[in-house]
Amino acid sequence: MRKDKQIYFGALFVIFIVSIVLIFHRQYVIENGDTILVPLSKGRMSKIIGTEYVYLQYQNLIPQKQLEKEQGKIIVYVNSFGIASFVKVYHSGDELKYGEHILDYQIYRSFGLYPSKPRVYFASYRYRYNDKDNRDNYSNARYGVLKVNKEGFALLVGLADINYNIINPKY
Repeated sequence: MRKDKQIYFGALFVIFIVSIVLIFHRQYVIENGDTILVPLSKGRMSKIIGTEYVYLQYQNLIPQKQLEKEQGKIIVYVNSFGIASFVKVYHSGDELKYGEHILDYQIYRSFGLYPSKPRVYFASYRYRYNDKDNRDNYSNARYGVLKVNKEGFALLVGLADINYNIINPKY
């Protein structure tokens, strides 16, 4: 019985350490990552248990013929406004030029009776907001604001309008 408790608490300790490492990694990306704006196709407002969300759909930057896998990395060029545009699929050893960044992608393919076109995601598809006054601005967002590290890991940190302004920078 005593050995079972040791294994149980050891497993809890490992889970705790892994959780802390993941939290610090995400915080590091938010503070030190490069800011990239990714165009959005549309957003849909939703409310779940008192919290309001915008469900996002990223524009597919990747030409369909270049998609090799369900997930991978691409190279994007970031212009002077911070907007990302597709350059090529990233392969290990590719050199980055000035203004280029690596960006992870995942493809979601719906299934069922009415499958839709595959959707590409670069970060979270859901953005939670607390500012009720800017509700219309959130639904009219044109860009997802991502923080990206050197390996291409991206976090959605905000939304931007058509003039590239972050909708509510204090959140």
